[in-house]
Amino acid sequence: MNSKRYTLFTVLSLLASAAMLFFTFFAWGWFSDIGMRFYFEIPVSTQKGFFTAFSDTVWMAVPFFSVIASALYLARPGKALQLLGTALGSLPFALYALLQFFAVLGEETVHTSVLISHFFILLCAFFAMASFFLREIRPFALHFYAGYGLLEILLLILSALLDQKLSPYYFYQIIPIGHSGFHYRFFTISVFLYQIFYLLSLILRSLAGPVPPPSDPPEKNVEEEPSAEDEEEESDLSSLTLQDFGIEK
Repeated sequence: MNSKRYTLFTVLSLLASAAMLFFTFFAWGWFSDIGMRFYFEIPVSTQKGFFTAFSDTVWMAVPFFSVIASALYLARPGKALQLLGTALGSLPFALYALLQFFAVLGEETVHTSVLISHFFILLCAFFAMASFFLREIRPFALHFYAGYGLLEILLLILSALLDQKLSPYYFYQIIPIGHSGFHYRFFTISVFLYQIFYLLSLILRSLAGPVPPPSDPPEKNVEEEPSAEDEEEESDLSSLTLQDFGIEK
């Protein structure tokens, strides 16, 4: 049963990583002036300098590493490859979050909600690596992933209801037009789903549990050799005659 559960949740984790990879290149958003918009793109900007291009490249590479990590776990590897899979599934996104913090130190303007989101990404990576070495914190790590995902969803809903940027995926500003102004909003749906499927892949990988040990090979049907007592009993029976049973010819 544990083996089937492990396979099921690991395959689902692989599918979540593949969905994350899809939304890396499929840009999908809602804009208050033009409505829904979607298209495919390479999400790397080369017009803002090397640092931005490098961080964008890391962001684009994260889903590839997540797919590889899930595929490694699906193959039920040994401890060394399990550690590699855990690192590939968590550290690249943590690297991207660190790069965003460095961007702030370089005086680049970043909204507070984005920094909070990246801080939680760093915590996700910490719990993923720590739970590999300390099995007792795995349930807490699982609840942390799920709680953070629900928090992102809640902040997005509140941003839309209150017309305030509480979520890093929701943007709101007032563009001065005449005496009133135009309330401009847009929602980066694909980036939001990118994040949600990342958390979902971590959750499913945690639900799969530890890698089950290899099953024992089926026992071979070995014909038992007759014992000495059986041979003696068989020889005794073969020496009996009809007279021994009271039957005359």
